Amino acid sequence: EGGGCHPRHVVQRLGTQAPAALAAAWMDEPTVRAILARHGLEPLLNAPRLVLTPPEMTLASVAWTPHRLRVTWVQGQQCEERLPERDVHQGPIELRAYRLNTSRRLYAFDWDLLSGNSMLMIPRMPVSRDYQKIRKLLKQQLEPLIELDQFTPVRVSRAIRRIEQSGEARCRQVSYQTARGGKLALTSSARTQDVSIDPDMERLDALVATQTTGLLGDFFWATPSGSSECDVHTKIYGVDQRVAFLGETTEGELRYVLSRIYYHSKASS
Repeated sequence: EGGGCHPRHVVQRLGTQAPAALAAAWMDEPTVRAILARHGLEPLLNAPRLVLTPPEMTLASVAWTPHRLRVTWVQGQQCEERLPERDVHQGPIELRAYRLNTSRRLYAFDWDLLSGNSMLMIPRMPVSRDYQKIRKLLKQQLEPLIELDQFTPVRVSRAIRRIEQSGEARCRQVSYQTARGGKLALTSSARTQDVSIDPDMERLDALVATQTTGLLGDFFWATPSGSSECDVHTKIYGVDQRVAFLGETTEGELRYVLSRIYYHSKASS
């Protein structure tokens, strides 16, 4: 699990505690093959097809072991790159130059069949509402195969204060909301400093600790192996319950950080 880097992406809607019977069914290869065959997908089992840059989201692979399931989709995306040096000026007419670049966007549903933990992995989107749109689309594609309504969502907003107080990760910024809708944001004076270094902010934070819920947590994590030259940077968004990874991470780093967020999300108050 330690190999391979993930570019900037978002883990949307962590889920856990899938019914044991549901996970057990997906641990059995004949059952898995039968489920996929009913939908014409058995040829994709551990045999990804070559998909370059399709205009629509296209199922590319179903990677399976008795311990883990990962379903991956691919979609092409075009973006414009401004080339001002190629602009043409002809009197009152001005032609502006752009280069069209095509890239591949990967989306995935990952399910640990032993623990029950699952996640939707979505590339970073231009605006936050796009995550809900993509999540809905992925859910529609998955539901014929997996009864997602049986999964219990994890509210990662619960982890924000617990991570801040644990000292396990460096906290650059936190934002909280009161029951009446008021908002409080605390930001450290430098990217390399934790908010707790400022005693005034620490006292202010302590005053509202039991009266607010988490909206945003901006954290930097040191991985146990020290494999990264820099800390793993994440942002936890309480409004739509997602975790953003800013910068490239290895598979092992991603799973480690998420395991800690899982832990703090489910820990007793």
